[in-house]
Amino acid sequence: MTELSQYKHIDKVDSYFKRDDKKRTITFVGKSLQVHIPKNFETYRLLEITDCVKALGLMTLIIDEKYWCSMNILAKLTMFPSRYEFVIIENNDYIKMDFEHGDIFIGDTQVVQETPIIYAVYSEFITRGKPLYSFTYNDFAKTFDNVKALTGSGLGVDRVIFELIVSHIARNEKDVFTQYRYTDMKDPPKFISLVNMSLAPTTTSSRMCGGYFNEGLSASLLTTSKEEAPFENMIRGIPSAL
Repeated sequence: MTELSQYKHIDKVDSYFKRDDKKRTITFVGKSLQVHIPKNFETYRLLEITDCVKALGLMTLIIDEKYWCSMNILAKLTMFPSRYEFVIIENNDYIKMDFEHGDIFIGDTQVVQETPIIYAVYSEFITRGKPLYSFTYNDFAKTFDNVKALTGSGLGVDRVIFELIVSHIARNEKDVFTQYRYTDMKDPPKFISLVNMSLAPTTTSSRMCGGYFNEGLSASLLTTSKEEAPFENMIRGIPSAL
C-alpha cells in the first residue's frame, strides 16, 4: 500500500468515465489514468497484449494523479491504453497502462462468462497469497461477491466461508503470526499464502501433520502457538475438555 500513500482513496469513479450503451464502450474522461494489473495473470491466459490489452478486470486505478481505488470485475476486459510498460510493485510484476482523456477504457461492456476465472483468482490470491497490492481487507473479502453473475458459476460454498479464509490469511504486517482481525485494523494487512507451512497453521499439530514435515517441524520449533488446542493439551497430559 506504500505505493498509494500519496493518493487519496475513493469508492466512486463514475464521473471519470462515460458509458455508451449503443457502442457498448466505456471511455475515460478524466485527465490521466494509470491501471495496474498483475503480470502473472498471463499464466492463466487472463492477460493478452496485442493491439489492445485483454485482461481480467481485477486492477488498481490511479486517477488524475490524485485518487486511487481497486476495481473488481471477474471477467476479461478489452482495453485500449495510450501506452503500457511492465513495472515491479511491492516485489511483484505488474503491467502499467496509461490512459489519456478520450481513450477507450473498456471496448465492449458485454463480457463473456468464464468459469475458469474462479480457479485462477483463488489460486493467485489465496493459494499463492498474492492479491492486488491495493486490496484492503474488505476489498479482498468481497472478491467473489458477484461471481455468479460474471462467471456463470459460484464458489460452491457460502461467501462466509471465503470471508473466513481471508480473515485467516490476513495478518498484522508487524507480526505475521497475529491475525489481522486481532489488531485495531487501522493499518493495512499483510496477506500470506494459504499453503505457507510456517505461517498458515496455527497449532503445533497442524504444522507437523501437513504435507511438508520438515518445514512444519522447523516452524513448530521457532513459533509458540497462541491459540488453545484441546487435542494437543490431551497429548501433553494437560486436563482439557474437548
